Amino acid sequence: MLGKRRDWSELPPGVVYESTYNEMTALAAEQNNGTSLLLRGSEIALTACSKSPAAISFLRAYGNYSGILEKAEDGRSYIVMRDLVFKSHRQLAQFFSGRSNISKLEWTRLSTPAEELEAPVR
Repeated sequence: MLGKRRDWSELPPGVVYESTYNEMTALAAEQNNGTSLLLRGSEIALTACSKSPAAISFLRAYGNYSGILEKAEDGRSYIVMRDLVFKSHRQLAQFFSGRSNISKLEWTRLSTPAEELEAPVR
């Protein structure tokens, strides 16, 4: 599902994470409603492994057909052109890496939710 349109300079709601896998970098935001948002500009693998869930393969095919995914200039990955909403962080990671086993992916927290920033310090 497509995320809401936002300006490039506007941060998405929630906590933002970064992951690097096979020289590709993705940014994701963990939303308050339990969904995960793959941020536009993220790179994803060109192909998915044969063990990837059907929904992930379908979303990749739809992304290619609709223009949501564009091949990177160097040809080694796709670039996500719109924020994409996933039901879980696991689905997002599978889409990003093209793999069904995502146990080796590491995500680094890059931001703090606004609620935590606004909380009074005691």
